[in-house]
Amino acid sequence: MPEPTPFGTRLQLARKMAGLSYQGLADKLNGLVTKQALHKYEQGSMHPDSEKLVAFASALNVTVDFFYREDAVQLEEVEFRKRKALTGHTAAELIGGKAFIGATFAHDRAGLQL
Repeated sequence: MPEPTPFGTRLQLARKMAGLSYQGLADKLNGLVTKQALHKYEQGSMHPDSEKLVAFASALNVTVDFFYREDAVQLEEVEFRKRKALTGHTAAELIGGKAFIGATFAHDRAGLQL
């Protein structure tokens, strides 16, 4: 079985984001392609012509370049902000004064305890 292509991976992603099955997308394309052909496109064993590519984009409400563009987000290093101690705050202060009046929170290494 061939490796999925970037196009196939993006087609599958767009189809699933639209909540469509193979048959649902085939129906939305008014018989332009079959559900079997959609499976082959996603698996990388077939490639669409320009007419089908435009039809896919329209039916899935994405732009044509969605299927081929490079990923825009690349994380290099993740930094986390420091956790502030919650010692001494009452539950009412933390939840807007609606419940647990008078209870206090103590902060420890395992998290928050009431």
